[in-house]
Parts: sequence; C-alpha cells; structure tokens
Amino acid sequence: MSNTFTSLVRIGTEPEVKFIPSGKAVLSFSAASTVGYGDKKQTIWLRVTSWQNPEKMATMLAKGNQIVVSGELSQREYTKDGQTKTSLELNANNIELISGQNQSAQQPTRLPQPTPQQRAASGHSQQKSNGYAPQHHEEIDEIPF
Repeated sequence: MSNTFTSLVRIGTEPEVKFIPSGKAVLSFSAASTVGYGDKKQTIWLRVTSWQNPEKMATMLAKGNQIVVSGELSQREYTKDGQTKTSLELNANNIELISGQNQSAQQPTRLPQPTPQQRAASGHSQQKSNGYAPQHHEEIDEIPF
C-alpha cells in the first residue's frame, strides 16, 4: 500500500453490497468526518469500499454508526452537469465499529461492584477497583479481520 489514511468517521449511507462481473462482492458506503472547530468546522465526505467479507460486514454496519476506518486514499475527478468535481475514495483494509447511532463511545461501561460476601464466595481478592471496565463490543469481535 502506497499510503495509509485512518480516520474516525460516521457512516452517512446504508452500506451496500455490490457484485463485480467476476462475481466477487464489494461493500460500499459514504462516510463523513468533521474537521476544524468553530467557524472553520467543515465536513469531509469519503466514498468507502471494502473487499474483506463484505456481506457479513453489511449486516454489522448501518447508517449513523461511528467507525474507525483505514486504508488507501485516492482522489477521483468526474464531470457532473458540465462541472468537474472531486471525490475522495478510501479502499478500506480495516474497519472498526466504535458505536451505534445512539451510543456514546466516550462513556465507559460502569459495572456493578460485587459485595464483599460475593467476592469472598467467588474467591476474588479484596482488590480495589474504580468501578470501570473497558467497553466490550460483541460486534467488533465478530468482524473477521
């Protein structure tokens, strides 16, 4: 790979599986990344394609999901209505699901703390804990790469 681009993005269209003439499947969707702040804030749109297990990934991803995507970035020019436009395209080799549309990836999952009796019964030590555990996303475990 000649270049690698990685970004936190939000999926902007429902992921779609298409088949090329040889019968191989490809997943494609658009994704948005917001850069800058204040008056200089802008949204950059990417057209994302993935060739790695596209049919399975299409069932796991949805419009509004927040993901980290990385791969080879390219720029393509095309003409629409007589005007030359530019499209940023990302051939993804890694997609990581961060959160669904209504979830917050920034909030750790707070686990209930066992009582001292429960700890003693289960053989756990009296180790102190801050009550937080890393979020576990079963969806990520199922993505095969």
